[in-house]
Amino acid sequence: MAKLKPIIRRPKASEDVESHAMYIADGSMDAALRFIERAEQTIKGLALFPQIRRARRFHRDS
Repeated sequence: MAKLKPIIRRPKASEDVESHAMYIADGSMDAALRFIERAEQTIKGLALFPQIRRARRFHRDS
């Protein structure tokens, strides 16, 4: 089994998840709770498999 890497939550990331959940809750509290649950699952998955996605480079159009 893969070793779980420590999860370091930056304040901005936590604020973003909370903000999105609050927006979703305006329409459906159940949907907001599902969103938070799925976000947590995704974060834990990234901690288990940090290389799951390949690195991407974004280019600015100047």
